[in-house]
Amino acid sequence: MNLTEAIATNVRRARHANDWRRREGGARWLNPKCRRPRGFASALASMEAAGRLSDVDRKMLILHYDAPRRTLTTRQVSALMGWGGQTANQLYGRLARHVSEQLAWVPADRSDGYYVSVLIVGDRDPQGAFEWRMRPQLAQALELLKWPGLKGSVGSEPTQGTGSITERRRYAWQLRLERDSRAAEFAKAHHGYKCQACLMSFSDMYGDIGAEFIEAHHIVPLSDIEERDYTPDDFAVLCSNCHRMIHRWPDPDKPRPWDIDGFRGMIQARRKKTKLG
Repeated sequence: MNLTEAIATNVRRARHANDWRRREGGARWLNPKCRRPRGFASALASMEAAGRLSDVDRKMLILHYDAPRRTLTTRQVSALMGWGGQTANQLYGRLARHVSEQLAWVPADRSDGYYVSVLIVGDRDPQGAFEWRMRPQLAQALELLKWPGLKGSVGSEPTQGTGSITERRRYAWQLRLERDSRAAEFAKAHHGYKCQACLMSFSDMYGDIGAEFIEAHHIVPLSDIEERDYTPDDFAVLCSNCHRMIHRWPDPDKPRPWDIDGFRGMIQARRKKTKLG
């Protein structure tokens, strides 16, 4: 029996065993080692050595790891990877199947029937979009592998007493800026690329050169939420003009940059007044 046949046999056995356990209300995992970070790390390393882990696969995993709360929707993954629609469904699912075969494991909680559950725990957000939250053991596996480009992993921040106070502060500020920048990109993918105040779209106005161009506006200042990760709802997306003006509205001396609804209402009222006039 060659390696491919052995893997296929193990996968079939895993399916049957997990089906039986689900029916009998037994354990959710066929092999306890599968739920350990080192099991995932070993599988990914073996796939990489065998040429079964592509650059796209690595980029998707790193992007997912770096996301706020390590959670993304399929459309966000597609947008951040530069794809259209929900291409991530197919490519992330293919990667998950390869990992499943390498582990010879299919999760017993795979009630949706998709291999992607090997890598994620799925749920619906308040808007009904299906969210992918990276399995914790997979996230820890990526930290063990120490891939280049992986940010925010365990041990990435300086330990207490390392370097001068100035160096530690400078490093901490750099990390905050990096997290801020990544969160802004996730927010754009989440909210889309149409101004939430005036509804202007750069791609509609300028064509291809304006595609996926928009500015992320902080609704909640960085200093107010530095103890937690940003979420897309901490941002609004605004065109350049609205972004500048909201910091002056309704009074340059007493602006309300967090009041997106009020700012939008002001624009709509002025448009209506202009049309009637």
